[in-house]
Amino acid sequence: MKILFLVAIIAVLCLLPLVPSTATISYTTKIPEQYTVTETYTTYAPRVAERAVWNEAEAHRIWKSSIKTSIESAIPPAGRSGYFSIEQYTYMKPVSMERQVTKIRLVDKVVSTEVAEHISVIKYLSR
Repeated sequence: MKILFLVAIIAVLCLLPLVPSTATISYTTKIPEQYTVTETYTTYAPRVAERAVWNEAEAHRIWKSSIKTSIESAIPPAGRSGYFSIEQYTYMKPVSMERQVTKIRLVDKVVSTEVAEHISVIKYLSR
């Protein structure tokens, strides 16, 4: 009877787990993350401005380009030598602007996993 009881206990111990063993495994993985930044950039906008332009009179221009052979020819012609006029012109002015940009970066994340293992008597004895 004692032998039968002892065999039954050994059989039950072989079928049931002996010790539940748990371990925590930690590892690092990279996950994508979206973030938004403000970027500055330069664009060009047309602007209209005014400037003074010197317009030389025709008689004065001819006198300046001619060869002066005498004292009389060295005297400039009577009247105005020219005049100023106002003209409009267009130019491109640099303008600094900002915009929101969404980017993706990889960040490290530590992941912990708990692993449970049941060690049976047969596994324990087979080590």
